[in-house]
Amino acid sequence: MLLSSLMFVFTSSFIKAASIEANHFQAVFFRSIIPIPMILAIARQRNISVWGTKRKLLFLRGFYGALQLQFFIYAIINLRLGDVTIIASTWPLFVALLSPSMTKEKTPAFIFWMIPLFLISLSLIIKPSSNFQLLPTLSAVSTAVGVAIISLIIRRLKNTDPPLVIVFYFVFFSTLLALPTVIYFWKPLSSLSYLQLFFSGLTAFVAQMSITQAYRLGAPSFLSLFSYSSPVFAYVIGVIFFGEYPDIYALIGTALIIVCGMYSIKLNNKDTLKNKLTSKATL
Repeated sequence: MLLSSLMFVFTSSFIKAASIEANHFQAVFFRSIIPIPMILAIARQRNISVWGTKRKLLFLRGFYGALQLQFFIYAIINLRLGDVTIIASTWPLFVALLSPSMTKEKTPAFIFWMIPLFLISLSLIIKPSSNFQLLPTLSAVSTAVGVAIISLIIRRLKNTDPPLVIVFYFVFFSTLLALPTVIYFWKPLSSLSYLQLFFSGLTAFVAQMSITQAYRLGAPSFLSLFSYSSPVFAYVIGVIFFGEYPDIYALIGTALIIVCGMYSIKLNNKDTLKNKLTSKATL
């Protein structure tokens, strides 16, 4: 899980570095298309059809994933690496809020007192002012919402389609969505930029496979705690490679989100255990 968190941050870092020359559409295209040959090779080796079983849900996963990637890369290019990563890590909050409408699951009560804390933390990180970057910030928040929607869709796919198929739909639709725009807005790049974009796709593939393997071997509730290592990695890399120094307010906001996220996981585990015990008691 730590490997996947680090690889996802490396993916964002390579995209941010390449954005000095590459535009948003080129970054999305290369991030999407690089993993496809690797996925197809593994699928062929394992004799797996990449088109899957529940194609309607897989289509939705691919479509929302493609949109989410557009938002995420736009935010990465225009905001600090650490800020985008910590905002995106609030997706479990949106999972809880969206669950009643998408999965008929009840929203835990503690989520509602977390919303004001989330808004306070967000304001500390982005600091609305005269130079406030509205669109990149909304893109970062939209990324969190998109990840939440995708995770709820994947819940319904985990017993019918293998992770390789689910990931394929994501990169396949992302490539299709990016293709017209990358052709229209294409501009020549240096060898270094092409190399950075290649590694953005390669590290994303490693990250995706690592997180898949982690969730196969460990309990999701336990592994979720390690996902909050991503903002730490992102801020460190941002400082070292991009000179992006977070101020005290951003650090306080980040700390609040991490503490709230970890505490909510703990509370959610208690609620889940309580519900299981209640269900057994009624049998």
